[in-house]
Amino acid sequence: MGKREVDLGTEACPIPPDPSRRRRDPWNSGTIIMSVSLSMMIVSNLFMIIVPPTLILPPAVLPPPPPTGSNMLLTKTDGSGNINWSYSYGGLGSDRGFTVIQTIDDGFAVVGSTDSFGMNAYSIWLVRTDRNGYLIWNRTHGSLENQYGYDIVELADGGFAITGSVQTPTQSTDVILIRVDFLGNKLWEKTFGGPLSDVGHSIVRCMDGGLAIGAVTSSYGAGSSDMWLIRTDANGNLLWDRTYGSPERDWANSLIRLRDGGFAFVGYSQSGGQNDASLIRLDSQGNPMWNGSYGDSESQRGWTAAECRDGGFAIVGSEGVGGTEDGWLGRTDSDGDMLWSVTYGGFGSDAGYSVVECENGDFVIAGKDAGNLWLGRTNDEGGLEWSIAFDGIHSGLGFLLTGCRDGGFAFTGRILTRASMSRSLEKLSDSRSAEVENSIFECDVIPCFRFLQRTIVVFRESQPDCAFSQQ
Repeated sequence: MGKREVDLGTEACPIPPDPSRRRRDPWNSGTIIMSVSLSMMIVSNLFMIIVPPTLILPPAVLPPPPPTGSNMLLTKTDGSGNINWSYSYGGLGSDRGFTVIQTIDDGFAVVGSTDSFGMNAYSIWLVRTDRNGYLIWNRTHGSLENQYGYDIVELADGGFAITGSVQTPTQSTDVILIRVDFLGNKLWEKTFGGPLSDVGHSIVRCMDGGLAIGAVTSSYGAGSSDMWLIRTDANGNLLWDRTYGSPERDWANSLIRLRDGGFAFVGYSQSGGQNDASLIRLDSQGNPMWNGSYGDSESQRGWTAAECRDGGFAIVGSEGVGGTEDGWLGRTDSDGDMLWSVTYGGFGSDAGYSVVECENGDFVIAGKDAGNLWLGRTNDEGGLEWSIAFDGIHSGLGFLLTGCRDGGFAFTGRILTRASMSRSLEKLSDSRSAEVENSIFECDVIPCFRFLQRTIVVFRESQPDCAFSQQ
């Protein structure tokens, strides 16, 4: 465990210039860069080539360079899944969002990874937008080792804390904790880990202003991997840590903070070659209160959970049989006893990665459908009311869905450059028959520039607004 002295962070993706004012960086904490042989800046429909001062060329109308890889995507929908707006952010490499949160000013913060910008193959990338998805600022945080940002939390002063992983010189990984101010400038950085691989998957803010990281460790604990809870003060100094696991493999995908100040780990445990979903309830000091294990198939994994208004939990993840997986939603009481569970899926590999509870007891789930992003809404017993498959958007892993204060949703992920995104809505009628409507969004992704997709709204339905607690 230790502290690394690193740079404040670099602004990666240039913000298009506003002719009405000049952009200023009072801290001079970052420089605008692009990881290509010739730097380019988009000005309206023109490309300005930056060349050595000895050679002056006028602006020329040039076609954009052929993009490769993928871009980070941020999409906002209403409560029925209709797209309000959708933007991508990125360069010529592979860029993606893992987690999105809504900020106190109703904007958004997305954390992910990029190899288009930064110091090495992959850097942590933090993107900050306003409520309409317009880029306010962005920062990369990295060093000579690969770094990935998996989760983010907003703090009382408007800054953020990020967790993820950093590659060590021995090619293992350590948990990383980064604190940035309200402009994304790095204030400090801590790492936690041992001789083997350790990864931070989720982070929450505690009632005393400190932080708690949900991690997976192979360096400590009883088995090949264990769940690891790291508790720090507001400055990232370690207060205490605990591991939870068996002699076999235990994996933590998320940590959630509960209303009473305690925590819940969500993940899975391996026993005899079979994976069972796990939900471990902890008090504020990390002491286990109960441990729920759920498995009806060869492989059942929990990804995250939402604490429900009655004190129970809604868990999402995957259930696999015979080499395929379906999305899985389980509902428990406050003691972790399963009340009901349902699966959703087709012929491909499906999983649920995020869940929010609506004000009327419905649930909204985000996950993957054969690798593409899937959004679905259920009633309070798990019955599917509608689902939307966004072909062309790759969900990856992470907490890719957040409930917005206006009753809608925002999700992140990655979209392949030069891709077309299609939206397929399946609405279930009272007779449970399916009505399918489709629309296509033509996406021409411009490297290092945001874009607005042309949206075609094909379905609107009045839905009860969702209310969400911001942790």
